[in-house]
Amino acid sequence: GQFVGESGGVRTPQQVVSELLV
Repeated sequence: GQFVGESGGVRTPQQVVSELLV
């Protein structure tokens, strides 16, 4: 996906937060 933390379209809340902070 377009986010670094994305893995097969499934992300943990922590990954989502990290992406938003970036």
